Amino acid sequence: MITLTASAEFGHTGQYVARITGRDSKFTFAREFVGSKGGKRNEITTADIDEPGLYECRDVTRKGRNDRYRLIVRRGDTLERLASDKADAMQIARALDEGRTIDQVVRLVEAEGGGWAYEILSAAEAKRADVAQTIESATAACWEILQALPEVQAKKVLTALRAKVSPTKTDSASASETGSEVQP
Repeated sequence: MITLTASAEFGHTGQYVARITGRDSKFTFAREFVGSKGGKRNEITTADIDEPGLYECRDVTRKGRNDRYRLIVRRGDTLERLASDKADAMQIARALDEGRTIDQVVRLVEAEGGGWAYEILSAAEAKRADVAQTIESATAACWEILQALPEVQAKKVLTALRAKVSPTKTDSASASETGSEVQP
């Protein structure tokens, strides 16, 4: 769990922590306000975050407002907090409006000097990543089953799978002669 905070100086109000859910024509971002105010004069807002997303923390000072954008992404079983800027936040919010999830919009990458950074994925890159993930999970499931078999039988299973995935013309012709169909 990650805790995000926003504060207001003495005599000022308006601080908040919000999850950005997309774009808004009037207010720039569509927001879902999270967290609760506390402190002696309600000058602090805190939110415990346990799901990935794009969050905005607004601090209020006598000089004005200061907006900070935080990207919360999953790394294995843990969450990582990354700083973002308004330009990236707008690009991410636009992608969220398209119906993509935060995991389909940003990818966590290792930074050069250590630590973590993110990159924003295009719709095509997100689709390729989803396909790669599906292939990886299907391969892992097949591998788990094949490990239970002796090597000779595992090779026969792989050969049979190859024939089902890519039937040759002779397989298709013999299937049509017998009246059976080759399943794709």
